[in-house]
Amino acid sequence: MRRSLSTGVAALTLFGITAIPSVAGAAKSIKAPPTIVVKGTTFVKANTATNASFKGAGPYHVGITTFDLVVPPTTLTPAGYTTKVDCWYPTLAIGTPSIYNMSQWLPAPIAFIVNSNPAAKTIATYSTGGIAKAPVAPGKFPLVLFSHGYGGFRDQSAAITSHLAGWGFAVCAPDHVGRGLTAQLDPTVSLTPPTTDPNADVNDLIALRTYLLGNNVALLKNHVDTTRVIALGHSAGGSAAERLASYATSLGASGSWLKGWIGMAGMSKLDWSQAIAPYNQVPTQPGYVLSGSNDMTVPTATLVTAFAGLTAPSHMTVLSDAGHNVFSDICVIGAGSGGILAIAKALNVTVPDNLAALATDGCKSPNRPVLDDLGIIGQLTTAASRAFNGQDVGKGTMSGLSAAYPGLVVSSS
Repeated sequence: MRRSLSTGVAALTLFGITAIPSVAGAAKSIKAPPTIVVKGTTFVKANTATNASFKGAGPYHVGITTFDLVVPPTTLTPAGYTTKVDCWYPTLAIGTPSIYNMSQWLPAPIAFIVNSNPAAKTIATYSTGGIAKAPVAPGKFPLVLFSHGYGGFRDQSAAITSHLAGWGFAVCAPDHVGRGLTAQLDPTVSLTPPTTDPNADVNDLIALRTYLLGNNVALLKNHVDTTRVIALGHSAGGSAAERLASYATSLGASGSWLKGWIGMAGMSKLDWSQAIAPYNQVPTQPGYVLSGSNDMTVPTATLVTAFAGLTAPSHMTVLSDAGHNVFSDICVIGAGSGGILAIAKALNVTVPDNLAALATDGCKSPNRPVLDDLGIIGQLTTAASRAFNGQDVGKGTMSGLSAAYPGLVVSSS
Protein backbone atom coordinates (compact mmCIF):
# COMPACT_ATOMS: atom_id res chain seq x y z
CA MET A 1 0.00 0.00 0.00
CA ARG A 2 2.65 2.49 0.98
CA ARG A 3 4.76 1.91 -2.09
CA SER A 4 2.26 3.84 -4.16
CA LEU A 5 2.33 6.84 -1.86
CA SER A 6 6.10 6.82 -1.59
CA THR A 7 6.35 6.56 -5.37
CA GLY A 8 4.21 9.69 -5.66
CA VAL A 9 6.43 11.56 -3.22
CA ALA A 10 9.51 10.35 -5.08
CA ALA A 11 8.09 11.68 -8.33
CA LEU A 12 7.49 15.10 -6.86
CA THR A 13 10.89 15.14 -5.15
CA LEU A 14 12.68 14.33 -8.40
CA PHE A 15 10.72 17.10 -10.06
CA GLY A 16 11.83 19.53 -7.40
CA ILE A 17 8.50 19.69 -5.56
CA THR A 18 9.16 18.32 -2.12
CA ALA A 19 6.47 17.80 0.49
CA ILE A 20 7.55 20.13 3.33
CA PRO A 21 5.80 19.36 6.60
CA SER A 22 5.06 22.14 9.04
CA VAL A 23 7.40 22.07 12.04
CA ALA A 24 6.67 23.73 15.38
CA GLY A 25 8.94 26.71 15.87
CA ALA A 26 9.96 26.81 12.20
CA ALA A 27 9.51 29.87 9.99
CA LYS A 28 6.00 30.18 8.64
CA SER A 29 7.08 31.26 5.19
CA ILE A 30 9.99 31.31 2.78
CA LYS A 31 11.75 34.39 1.48
CA ALA A 32 10.28 35.92 -1.66
CA PRO A 33 12.51 35.28 -4.71
CA PRO A 34 13.91 38.09 -6.88
CA THR A 35 11.30 39.15 -9.43
CA ILE A 36 10.80 41.69 -12.19
CA VAL A 37 7.52 43.41 -12.99
CA VAL A 38 6.66 43.97 -16.65
CA LYS A 39 3.57 46.13 -17.22
CA GLY A 40 2.11 44.90 -13.96
CA THR A 41 3.00 41.21 -14.45
CA THR A 42 5.34 39.48 -12.00
CA PHE A 43 8.05 37.19 -13.38
CA VAL A 44 10.76 35.26 -11.56
CA LYS A 45 14.06 36.98 -12.33
CA ALA A 46 16.49 34.83 -14.31
CA ASN A 47 19.45 36.83 -15.57
CA THR A 48 21.33 33.86 -17.00
CA ALA A 49 18.52 31.65 -18.28
CA THR A 50 19.76 28.58 -20.17
CA ASN A 51 18.26 25.34 -21.49
CA ALA A 52 18.58 23.87 -18.00
CA SER A 53 17.56 26.83 -15.82
CA PHE A 54 14.02 25.61 -15.11
CA LYS A 55 14.68 21.89 -14.80
CA GLY A 56 14.58 21.89 -11.01
CA ALA A 57 12.21 23.32 -8.46
CA GLY A 58 11.14 26.90 -8.79
CA PRO A 59 11.86 29.43 -6.03
CA TYR A 60 8.24 29.51 -4.85
CA HIS A 61 6.34 26.93 -2.88
CA VAL A 62 3.01 25.96 -4.43
CA GLY A 63 -0.54 26.52 -3.24
CA ILE A 64 -3.73 24.97 -4.63
CA THR A 65 -7.39 25.89 -4.47
CA THR A 66 -10.55 24.31 -5.89
CA PHE A 67 -13.74 26.02 -7.00
CA ASP A 68 -16.86 25.53 -9.13
CA LEU A 69 -17.03 27.07 -12.60
CA VAL A 70 -20.34 27.70 -14.33
CA VAL A 71 -19.86 27.29 -18.08
CA PRO A 72 -22.49 29.47 -19.74
CA PRO A 73 -24.93 28.18 -22.39
CA THR A 74 -23.92 28.02 -26.04
CA THR A 75 -25.87 27.08 -29.16
CA LEU A 76 -24.87 23.41 -28.79
CA THR A 77 -25.07 23.48 -24.99
CA PRO A 78 -28.26 25.42 -24.30
CA ALA A 79 -28.40 24.49 -20.60
CA GLY A 80 -24.78 25.17 -19.73
CA TYR A 81 -23.23 23.19 -16.89
CA THR A 82 -20.97 23.40 -13.84
CA THR A 83 -17.53 21.86 -13.52
CA LYS A 84 -14.68 21.81 -10.99
CA VAL A 85 -11.42 23.72 -11.37
CA ASP A 86 -8.09 23.37 -9.57
CA CYS A 87 -5.62 26.27 -9.59
CA TRP A 88 -1.96 25.98 -8.58
CA TYR A 89 -0.19 29.23 -7.73
CA PRO A 90 2.99 30.64 -6.14
CA THR A 91 3.03 30.87 -2.35
CA LEU A 92 5.58 31.68 0.32
CA ALA A 93 3.85 29.40 2.81
CA ILE A 94 5.39 26.26 4.29
CA GLY A 95 3.20 23.19 4.46
CA THR A 96 2.48 19.70 3.18
CA PRO A 97 0.98 19.38 -0.30
CA SER A 98 -2.57 18.06 -0.25
CA ILE A 99 -3.54 14.73 -1.80
CA TYR A 100 -6.34 13.63 -4.06
CA ASN A 101 -7.97 10.26 -4.58
CA MET A 102 -8.87 9.15 -8.08
CA SER A 103 -12.20 7.88 -6.77
CA GLN A 104 -13.54 11.43 -6.96
CA TRP A 105 -13.52 11.10 -10.76
CA LEU A 106 -15.03 7.60 -10.81
CA PRO A 107 -18.72 6.88 -11.30
CA ALA A 108 -20.44 6.44 -7.92
CA PRO A 109 -20.70 2.62 -7.98
CA ILE A 110 -17.00 2.23 -8.84
CA ALA A 111 -15.95 4.90 -6.35
CA PHE A 112 -17.84 3.02 -3.65
CA ILE A 113 -15.92 -0.18 -4.46
CA VAL A 114 -12.56 1.64 -4.33
CA ASN A 115 -13.30 3.51 -1.10
CA SER A 116 -14.61 0.36 0.58
CA ASN A 117 -11.23 -1.30 0.09
CA PRO A 118 -8.54 0.37 2.26
CA ALA A 119 -5.70 -0.92 0.10
CA ALA A 120 -7.29 0.28 -3.14
CA LYS A 121 -8.14 3.64 -1.62
CA THR A 122 -4.52 4.15 -0.57
CA ILE A 123 -3.12 3.07 -3.92
CA ALA A 124 -5.43 5.47 -5.77
CA THR A 125 -4.12 8.44 -3.74
CA TYR A 126 -1.61 10.90 -5.16
CA SER A 127 -0.19 14.33 -4.35
CA THR A 128 -1.61 17.50 -5.90
CA GLY A 129 1.78 19.16 -5.48
CA GLY A 130 0.17 22.14 -3.76
CA ILE A 131 -0.60 23.31 -0.21
CA ALA A 132 -4.36 23.64 0.08
CA LYS A 133 -5.61 27.24 0.30
CA ALA A 134 -2.19 28.68 1.13
CA PRO A 135 -2.00 32.47 0.73
CA VAL A 136 -0.84 33.66 -2.68
CA ALA A 137 2.62 35.21 -2.86
CA PRO A 138 2.77 38.96 -3.52
CA GLY A 139 2.48 39.72 -7.21
CA LYS A 140 0.26 39.33 -10.26
CA PHE A 141 1.25 36.17 -12.10
CA PRO A 142 0.78 35.12 -15.74
CA LEU A 143 -1.91 32.51 -16.31
CA VAL A 144 -1.60 29.00 -17.74
CA LEU A 145 -4.84 27.27 -18.74
CA PHE A 146 -4.37 23.49 -18.62
CA SER A 147 -6.58 21.05 -20.54
CA HIS A 148 -6.50 17.34 -19.61
CA GLY A 149 -6.66 14.43 -22.04
CA TYR A 150 -9.44 12.09 -23.15
CA GLY A 151 -10.48 10.01 -20.16
CA GLY A 152 -8.41 12.31 -17.95
CA PHE A 153 -9.11 14.69 -15.07
CA ARG A 154 -7.98 18.11 -13.94
CA ASP A 155 -5.19 16.83 -11.64
CA GLN A 156 -3.82 14.26 -14.09
CA SER A 157 -0.57 16.19 -14.72
CA ALA A 158 -0.05 17.65 -11.24
CA ALA A 159 3.74 17.26 -11.46
CA ILE A 160 3.78 19.64 -14.45
CA THR A 161 1.13 22.10 -13.29
CA SER A 162 2.67 22.46 -9.83
CA HIS A 163 6.15 22.82 -11.32
CA LEU A 164 4.99 25.77 -13.40
CA ALA A 165 3.42 27.35 -10.33
CA GLY A 166 6.75 27.05 -8.52
CA TRP A 167 8.26 29.16 -11.29
CA GLY A 168 5.74 31.94 -10.90
CA PHE A 169 2.64 30.98 -12.89
CA ALA A 170 -0.98 30.63 -11.87
CA VAL A 171 -2.04 27.34 -13.49
CA CYS A 172 -5.76 26.57 -13.65
CA ALA A 173 -7.29 23.32 -14.92
CA PRO A 174 -10.99 22.52 -15.36
CA ASP A 175 -12.56 19.09 -15.56
CA HIS A 176 -13.89 18.64 -19.10
CA VAL A 177 -17.04 16.75 -18.16
CA GLY A 178 -17.87 15.73 -21.73
CA ARG A 179 -14.71 13.67 -22.22
CA GLY A 180 -13.40 13.17 -18.69
CA LEU A 181 -12.75 9.93 -16.84
CA THR A 182 -16.25 9.73 -15.35
CA ALA A 183 -17.91 9.96 -18.74
CA GLN A 184 -15.70 7.23 -20.19
CA LEU A 185 -16.41 4.76 -17.38
CA ASP A 186 -20.15 5.39 -17.01
CA PRO A 187 -22.28 4.57 -20.10
CA THR A 188 -25.10 6.69 -18.69
CA VAL A 189 -22.90 9.76 -18.63
CA SER A 190 -21.57 8.92 -22.08
CA LEU A 191 -25.09 8.59 -23.51
CA THR A 192 -26.30 11.84 -21.99
CA PRO A 193 -23.34 14.21 -21.97
CA PRO A 194 -23.91 17.80 -20.81
CA THR A 195 -22.90 19.02 -24.26
CA THR A 196 -22.75 17.92 -27.88
CA ASP A 197 -20.31 20.70 -28.74
CA PRO A 198 -17.00 19.32 -30.10
CA ASN A 199 -15.34 22.51 -28.85
CA ALA A 200 -16.83 22.38 -25.35
CA ASP A 201 -13.34 21.91 -23.91
CA VAL A 202 -12.28 25.21 -25.47
CA ASN A 203 -15.40 26.88 -24.10
CA ASP A 204 -14.41 25.60 -20.65
CA LEU A 205 -11.06 27.39 -20.98
CA ILE A 206 -12.67 30.57 -22.28
CA ALA A 207 -15.21 30.57 -19.43
CA LEU A 208 -12.42 29.96 -16.91
CA ARG A 209 -10.38 32.92 -18.14
CA THR A 210 -13.48 35.13 -18.04
CA TYR A 211 -14.23 33.99 -14.49
CA LEU A 212 -10.70 34.80 -13.35
CA LEU A 213 -10.80 38.10 -15.23
CA GLY A 214 -13.77 39.04 -13.06
CA ASN A 215 -11.78 38.32 -9.87
CA ASN A 216 -14.44 35.81 -8.81
CA VAL A 217 -12.03 33.58 -6.85
CA ALA A 218 -11.44 35.43 -3.58
CA LEU A 219 -8.12 33.73 -2.82
CA LEU A 220 -6.69 34.66 -6.23
CA LYS A 221 -8.17 38.15 -6.46
CA ASN A 222 -5.73 40.58 -8.16
CA HIS A 223 -3.05 37.86 -8.34
CA VAL A 224 -3.79 36.42 -11.82
CA ASP A 225 -2.91 38.29 -15.00
CA THR A 226 -5.51 37.27 -17.57
CA THR A 227 -3.86 39.48 -20.22
CA ARG A 228 -0.89 37.08 -20.36
CA VAL A 229 -2.19 33.56 -20.96
CA ILE A 230 -0.53 30.35 -22.12
CA ALA A 231 -2.69 27.40 -23.23
CA LEU A 232 -1.22 24.03 -22.21
CA GLY A 233 -2.77 20.63 -22.82
CA HIS A 234 -2.12 16.90 -22.98
CA SER A 235 -3.47 14.59 -25.70
CA ALA A 236 -7.00 15.83 -26.51
CA GLY A 237 -6.08 18.77 -24.30
CA GLY A 238 -3.20 19.56 -26.66
CA SER A 239 -5.76 19.95 -29.42
CA ALA A 240 -7.88 22.13 -27.11
CA ALA A 241 -4.86 24.39 -26.46
CA GLU A 242 -4.34 24.80 -30.18
CA ARG A 243 -8.05 25.42 -30.85
CA LEU A 244 -8.06 28.05 -28.12
CA ALA A 245 -5.28 29.72 -30.08
CA SER A 246 -7.46 29.51 -33.20
CA TYR A 247 -10.30 31.15 -31.30
CA ALA A 248 -8.05 33.92 -30.00
CA THR A 249 -6.68 34.42 -33.52
CA SER A 250 -10.23 34.94 -34.80
CA LEU A 251 -10.67 37.80 -32.32
CA GLY A 252 -7.86 39.82 -33.84
CA ALA A 253 -6.29 42.39 -31.54
CA SER A 254 -8.82 41.63 -28.78
CA GLY A 255 -7.42 38.09 -28.60
CA SER A 256 -3.90 39.28 -27.82
CA TRP A 257 -4.28 38.01 -24.25
CA LEU A 258 -3.22 34.54 -25.50
CA LYS A 259 0.56 34.65 -25.86
CA GLY A 260 1.20 31.06 -26.97
CA TRP A 261 0.14 27.43 -26.72
CA ILE A 262 1.80 24.11 -25.85
CA GLY A 263 0.47 20.76 -27.03
CA MET A 264 1.87 17.69 -25.24
CA ALA A 265 1.26 14.51 -27.27
CA GLY A 266 -1.64 16.05 -29.09
CA MET A 267 -2.79 18.76 -31.46
CA SER A 268 -5.25 18.89 -34.34
CA LYS A 269 -4.45 17.49 -37.76
CA LEU A 270 -4.84 21.03 -39.05
CA ASP A 271 -7.76 19.97 -41.23
CA TRP A 272 -9.13 23.48 -40.91
CA SER A 273 -11.73 23.12 -43.67
CA GLN A 274 -13.67 20.62 -41.55
CA ALA A 275 -13.40 22.48 -38.26
CA ILE A 276 -16.11 24.76 -36.89
CA ALA A 277 -15.60 28.52 -36.88
CA PRO A 278 -14.08 30.28 -34.99
CA TYR A 279 -11.84 27.29 -34.18
CA ASN A 280 -10.69 26.72 -37.77
CA GLN A 281 -7.94 29.26 -38.23
CA VAL A 282 -4.23 28.52 -38.20
CA PRO A 283 -3.01 30.14 -34.96
CA THR A 284 -0.98 33.30 -35.21
CA GLN A 285 0.45 32.74 -31.71
CA PRO A 286 3.67 30.75 -31.32
CA GLY A 287 3.22 27.12 -30.41
CA TYR A 288 5.30 24.31 -28.94
CA VAL A 289 4.58 20.68 -29.85
CA LEU A 290 5.96 17.95 -27.57
CA SER A 291 5.95 14.26 -28.45
CA GLY A 292 7.24 10.93 -27.17
CA SER A 293 9.01 8.86 -29.80
CA ASN A 294 7.18 5.68 -28.71
CA ASP A 295 3.70 7.22 -28.50
CA MET A 296 1.19 4.66 -29.77
CA THR A 297 -1.85 6.92 -29.29
CA VAL A 298 -0.70 10.07 -31.10
CA PRO A 299 2.36 8.95 -33.11
CA THR A 300 5.20 11.41 -33.59
CA ALA A 301 4.82 11.17 -37.38
CA THR A 302 1.27 12.51 -37.09
CA LEU A 303 2.46 15.47 -35.04
CA VAL A 304 5.32 16.18 -37.44
CA THR A 305 2.81 16.44 -40.28
CA ALA A 306 0.51 18.67 -38.26
CA PHE A 307 3.41 20.83 -37.09
CA ALA A 308 4.40 21.49 -40.70
CA GLY A 309 1.08 23.29 -41.17
CA LEU A 310 1.82 25.95 -38.58
CA THR A 311 2.77 29.40 -39.83
CA ALA A 312 3.66 31.29 -36.65
CA PRO A 313 7.16 30.86 -35.14
CA SER A 314 6.81 27.51 -33.38
CA HIS A 315 8.91 24.70 -31.95
CA MET A 316 8.76 20.93 -31.67
CA THR A 317 10.65 18.56 -29.39
CA VAL A 318 10.58 14.76 -29.40
CA LEU A 319 11.53 12.84 -26.25
CA SER A 320 13.28 9.53 -26.82
CA ASP A 321 11.87 6.21 -25.57
CA ALA A 322 8.78 7.96 -24.19
CA GLY A 323 5.12 7.12 -24.62
CA HIS A 324 1.86 9.01 -24.50
CA ASN A 325 1.60 9.31 -20.72
CA VAL A 326 5.05 10.72 -20.10
CA PHE A 327 3.25 14.09 -19.85
CA SER A 328 0.90 12.97 -17.07
CA ASP A 329 1.03 11.25 -13.68
CA ILE A 330 -1.00 8.27 -14.89
CA CYS A 331 1.96 5.87 -15.05
CA VAL A 332 3.06 6.77 -11.52
CA ILE A 333 -0.26 6.51 -9.67
CA GLY A 334 -0.31 3.08 -8.05
CA ALA A 335 2.87 2.09 -9.87
CA GLY A 336 4.14 0.10 -6.92
CA SER A 337 1.00 -2.05 -7.04
CA GLY A 338 0.78 -2.61 -10.77
CA GLY A 339 -0.84 0.66 -11.78
CA ILE A 340 -4.41 1.88 -11.91
CA LEU A 341 -5.51 -0.89 -14.27
CA ALA A 342 -4.22 -3.53 -11.86
CA ILE A 343 -6.32 -1.87 -9.16
CA ALA A 344 -9.39 -2.03 -11.38
CA LYS A 345 -8.77 -5.66 -12.24
CA ALA A 346 -8.33 -6.64 -8.59
CA LEU A 347 -11.68 -5.01 -7.79
CA ASN A 348 -13.43 -6.57 -10.81
CA VAL A 349 -14.02 -3.16 -12.36
CA THR A 350 -14.41 -3.29 -16.13
CA VAL A 351 -12.35 -0.78 -18.08
CA PRO A 352 -13.09 -0.27 -21.80
CA ASP A 353 -10.33 -1.60 -24.05
CA ASN A 354 -9.64 1.78 -25.65
CA LEU A 355 -9.28 3.44 -22.26
CA ALA A 356 -7.08 0.60 -20.98
CA ALA A 357 -4.72 1.01 -23.95
CA LEU A 358 -4.63 4.76 -23.43
CA ALA A 359 -3.94 4.44 -19.70
CA THR A 360 -0.89 2.21 -20.22
CA ASP A 361 0.73 3.94 -23.22
CA GLY A 362 4.24 4.81 -22.09
CA CYS A 363 4.11 3.11 -18.70
CA LYS A 364 6.22 0.03 -19.38
CA SER A 365 9.35 -1.11 -21.24
CA PRO A 366 10.64 -0.33 -23.84
CA ASN A 367 9.72 3.12 -22.59
CA ARG A 368 12.08 4.81 -20.18
CA PRO A 369 10.60 5.33 -16.67
CA VAL A 370 8.48 8.48 -16.77
CA LEU A 371 10.22 9.82 -13.67
CA ASP A 372 13.39 10.15 -15.73
CA ASP A 373 11.72 12.73 -17.97
CA LEU A 374 10.12 14.98 -15.36
CA GLY A 375 13.03 17.41 -15.26
CA ILE A 376 13.25 17.96 -19.00
CA ILE A 377 9.46 18.37 -19.30
CA GLY A 378 9.58 20.94 -16.52
CA GLN A 379 12.32 22.77 -18.40
CA LEU A 380 10.47 22.69 -21.72
CA THR A 381 7.07 23.83 -20.48
CA THR A 382 8.46 26.52 -18.19
CA ALA A 383 10.94 27.87 -20.75
CA ALA A 384 8.28 28.00 -23.47
CA SER A 385 5.73 29.69 -21.20
CA ARG A 386 8.26 32.34 -20.22
CA ALA A 387 9.50 32.84 -23.80
CA PHE A 388 5.99 33.26 -25.18
CA ASN A 389 5.42 35.91 -22.51
CA GLY A 390 8.53 37.78 -23.63
CA GLN A 391 11.00 36.48 -21.02
CA ASP A 392 14.41 34.90 -21.75
CA VAL A 393 14.06 35.53 -25.49
CA GLY A 394 17.29 34.70 -27.28
CA LYS A 395 18.89 33.20 -24.19
CA GLY A 396 18.90 29.61 -25.37
CA THR A 397 16.16 28.22 -23.14
CA MET A 398 14.56 26.38 -26.09
CA SER A 399 17.64 25.53 -28.15
CA GLY A 400 20.49 23.04 -28.05
CA LEU A 401 18.26 20.54 -26.23
CA SER A 402 19.54 17.40 -27.96
CA ALA A 403 23.08 18.18 -26.84
CA ALA A 404 22.00 19.32 -23.37
CA TYR A 405 19.90 16.21 -22.75
CA PRO A 406 21.60 13.31 -24.53
CA GLY A 407 19.42 10.24 -24.53
CA LEU A 408 16.35 12.21 -23.49
CA VAL A 409 15.75 14.37 -26.57
CA VAL A 410 15.59 12.83 -30.04
CA SER A 411 15.19 16.09 -31.88
CA SER A 412 14.18 19.70 -31.33
CA SER A 413 13.48 22.51 -33.76
